[in-house]
Amino acid sequence: MSDTPTATAPAREGFLKDEKGSVTAELALLMPVISMLLFGTIYFGIALTNYQQLTFGVLTGARSFATARGAATPYSAAVTAAQTAAPNLTPANITLTFTVNGTACASDSACSTALSTATGLPAKLAGTYPCNLVVPFATTVSTCTLSTASTQIVE
Repeated sequence: MSDTPTATAPAREGFLKDEKGSVTAELALLMPVISMLLFGTIYFGIALTNYQQLTFGVLTGARSFATARGAATPYSAAVTAAQTAAPNLTPANITLTFTVNGTACASDSACSTALSTATGLPAKLAGTYPCNLVVPFATTVSTCTLSTASTQIVE
């Protein structure tokens, strides 16, 4: 057999057997998928880290709040403790909700009054924080809200 084209073997035969550039073409097809997986994993990891920090901040704030019976500024102290325990979160984006035995309080005076007679009762601190799960090359961005709560017994 010769490599010269014949009437039964078209001249394109050599072109179809040529594999030069096939790796580049395969990479071009797979790179968007690999990028989506890589960056999706990174953004999910960031969201998970934010959740862990929010949980620790809320736990620290709840502990501070439950032990502040008789203090003049239990609400402010608990907010500061929660924000300090979550240093990588934007403090303005953290939403904290305080309750003492099921009754909400949102100021130092209201919380101080509620805590003064609540020895042995539950004090709860709930927190939320916004997050974005971005997937590259996707047309939509998924927004989510991280939320956690901690209940402590007032001392």
